Amino acid sequence: MHALNNQRTQPSIGAAGPIEWAKTELPMERSDAQAIAALSGKLGVSMKDIVDVYKTQFDRLAAGARVTEFLIVLALNRTRSILRARSARATIN
Repeated sequence: MHALNNQRTQPSIGAAGPIEWAKTELPMERSDAQAIAALSGKLGVSMKDIVDVYKTQFDRLAAGARVTEFLIVLALNRTRSILRARSARATIN
């Protein structure tokens, strides 16, 4: 899965400047990829679905971010919340 590669073409997430998905792969370190894998196992959701939601949330946060040090953590938290809500809705229906 190319999204989990440790390749970066931009400075680290904490660096100043805009974050553009067109120029970067998902800015994940090994621990971030492990967190996504753990989330996949915990929620029973495919890695692809998690990465798709994560990327969307990261994009939204990065668009207006002035401080970028915690974007990954915030995006992971939002991803977890969204997927839990989807799972709860699927259980009810």
